[in-house]
Amino acid sequence: GGVKLSDEDYTSSAATDTLHLITPIILSKWGSLNKVTYIIRAQQRLHKRYFRLLGRGKESGKVITAVARELAGFIWAVARESN
Repeated sequence: GGVKLSDEDYTSSAATDTLHLITPIILSKWGSLNKVTYIIRAQQRLHKRYFRLLGRGKESGKVITAVARELAGFIWAVARESN
C-alpha cells in the first residue's frame, strides 16, 4: 500500500510543538501549514524507525534501505498530492 495523505495525518502534538521553529520563508515555500506538519511528522517517524531498527541489531545497510524505501513512498505521496 501507499501513503495516504489525509487531514488526520496532519495533526500531531509533536509535529505541532515543532512548528514554532518553522519560519515564514519555509511556510511560503511549502504552501500550507498542514503540509509542513505532515513533513515534520514524517521526519520524526523516519528518525524513530532508523534508530529503532539499529537498536534491534539490524545491519546498518538494511536499515538505511528500509528507511529510504519509506522516504521514497513519502516523497511520491507528497508529489501526487501536489499535482
